Amino acid sequence: MANNLVATNVRFPEDKLLTYRQIALEMGKSLSELINEVMDDTMREIVLTGKVSKKRTRKTVWEKAPIWNYKKYAKWASGIKDGAKNHDKYIYT
Repeated sequence: MANNLVATNVRFPEDKLLTYRQIALEMGKSLSELINEVMDDTMREIVLTGKVSKKRTRKTVWEKAPIWNYKKYAKWASGIKDGAKNHDKYIYT
């Protein structure tokens, strides 16, 4: 595990948190180690296969996010193709 760990907040339902703690205890690991291992395995799977296995549904939730459904918002598109490069020109003129 990396030496430069960063703290973050993750919220779990109370009953699931108790289950996760029990699993970590039985494996002789901290809850943090267990969560890190699960996340590493999941990310490795995504990188190697390009998708999440059928048992995990997060990817399908992500695919339903509005950002992926950009064609739905085409009526608001300006047609400007170089907005990032010339944004001052479009904003201030």
